[in-house]
Amino acid sequence: MTDQLSKTEAPSGGVQETGVAFAVVVLVGIFMAGLDIFIVNVALPSISGDLGAGPSELEWIVAGYALPYGVALVTGARLGDLFGRRALFLWGIGGFTLASAACGFAPSPGVLIAARVVQGLAAAAASPQVIASLTAAYSGRARARVVDAYAFTLGIAAVLGQLIGGVLLRLDIAHSGWRACFLVNIPVGIAVILAGRRYFVKVPTHPARFDPAGTGLLGAGLLLLVLPLVEGHAQGWPVWIWVCLAASAVVLTVFAGYERRFASRGGAPLVNMALFGERAFSAGMGLQLVFWMGQGAFFFVLALYCQDGLRLAPVKAGLVFLPMGLGYMITSMTARHIAARFGRQVLAAGALLMVIAEVGLILLESHVSPAQPWLLDVPLFVDGLGMGLVVGPLASTIMAGVEPKHIGAASGVFNAGLQVATAAGVALGGIVFYSKVSGNPAGDRNAFVDVLPYLIGVGVVAALLAQLLPQRRNSR
Repeated sequence: MTDQLSKTEAPSGGVQETGVAFAVVVLVGIFMAGLDIFIVNVALPSISGDLGAGPSELEWIVAGYALPYGVALVTGARLGDLFGRRALFLWGIGGFTLASAACGFAPSPGVLIAARVVQGLAAAAASPQVIASLTAAYSGRARARVVDAYAFTLGIAAVLGQLIGGVLLRLDIAHSGWRACFLVNIPVGIAVILAGRRYFVKVPTHPARFDPAGTGLLGAGLLLLVLPLVEGHAQGWPVWIWVCLAASAVVLTVFAGYERRFASRGGAPLVNMALFGERAFSAGMGLQLVFWMGQGAFFFVLALYCQDGLRLAPVKAGLVFLPMGLGYMITSMTARHIAARFGRQVLAAGALLMVIAEVGLILLESHVSPAQPWLLDVPLFVDGLGMGLVVGPLASTIMAGVEPKHIGAASGVFNAGLQVATAAGVALGGIVFYSKVSGNPAGDRNAFVDVLPYLIGVGVVAALLAQLLPQRRNSR
């Protein structure tokens, strides 16, 4: 496929219609996977009351999805190379849908946690096939548009997850309560599978012998990294957490060395380290890690601030995120065109806009009350504008120079970096937030303000890292 799908790849409806349908199908799939990271947050109090889940179990209802999702993404991308992206996407969405049903009908916290683990593994199978398929299937302006749409989908799932969860709780469809946050995936998942069987086009893959040693090393390294990040606060940061983090650095270093030697002997490594020799990929991944560390912390502490500091109901707490979503939608739709003219400075400008927004939150917070949460609207809108200027152009930059044979691995690294950075951001934001919280609304509000200087620092570092990106401009 060049700018359009070839006629031999279009099962029905004409070339252009099939191309649009294909993109919509896979983007809805990635939206489902991204949404389930955030939608469950507002449901945790209801889950606790209904199932009798304690604090540790509630932590694992969140971590049980995030942990396998982040750890298995690169392996999921390689399996797409081996067995075909269409097959892995459909099987992944099928598993995700069945696991969502198990979550929705879970009779106990243990069953819910187990189903969340399966959900995460299924999402890790489906998610990397999306960006890999889109970048392999389209080129030129069409590729730029679908990468924009992919980045938009990731961001909007993160920004609106809290609102969608709150609305579902408020509607209480058929008295389902918190279960609706999972059951909603069933009709959507079935629709994606049926449409995917019809419209998911054949895209080129580069199958190679599986790399079991590399897979084991990477899985162990990421597990040793992500598990402490999601469990550190709940466990009180005991010694084993720090041992795991140190061990992860050792294991990931061994993994990188093994992959280089494996490639030099003519093997097909899980991740070809030559990817990181491309400046756009290596610098872009560095910026991605920093950026999502900030976003992970911000979404986490803003949700706590709304519910514990302002004591807002789930729907009202979700509505606080709406101005950010509106700002994000405005700039994410035009960021590619702006970046085509101004290059990497657009990403720097987006990061600095977010810094300005966080300064505004510091100045305005003392005037905010549960009756006037709308005072946050302007800085959150500005934050969304900045986010939209970063997410789309950054995704385009990272994937632009990747050779077709490395698309699968690159998509896995791209998604894994996003998930690991988000988990790290939640951990770091939680360290600051919970060190200041005092168990009352005023304390939670002060703790939120204390996290904002960290986010300002992240934004400044992101703007500086943008200067390491190549001068070339994104494709129009």
